[in-house]
Amino acid sequence: MSYSIESERLLLRPFTIADAESYFQMTSDATIRKYVPYCWNENLEETQELILDYYSRGDFTRDFYVVIEDKISHQLVGAIIAVALRTKPLELDMAILIDAKHRQKGYMSEALEAFTRSVPKPAYLSFMIEKDNIASLKTVAKLPNIQEIPISGKTKEHERAFVLALK
Repeated sequence: MSYSIESERLLLRPFTIADAESYFQMTSDATIRKYVPYCWNENLEETQELILDYYSRGDFTRDFYVVIEDKISHQLVGAIIAVALRTKPLELDMAILIDAKHRQKGYMSEALEAFTRSVPKPAYLSFMIEKDNIASLKTVAKLPNIQEIPISGKTKEHERAFVLALK
């Protein structure tokens, strides 16, 4: 499926098998494993299977699996994994991963802003962020109309929950 979003420095596009090595290296980072453990695989072969069987099949109307690529160097900077919790209205549970060597450069904010411009409206983006994940908390706090919400169900003292309404 053809799907891409451009920002000043970034190209957000579907995963391909060519992304497997870079994605495996990025998700092997201890910080990503701590905050987004479901994106990590034991080995490169499992990462290739994940991309072929799952990420490359995103429909871009309810499930978005997107590589964040630097437009100049064509390096993988990160990824967005956004899965529909419901479709009417669209509510996405979202994770943004940024490779360790690309952190603290504004890529997460830029990718998130570009992504929110292109998601079908109306929609809601949900974020569960660990309280000690300061970089992600600061990034989400910059979003207009972001609201922190109580976490329903089990108390998760180590997390904060946010929702962003896109209209």
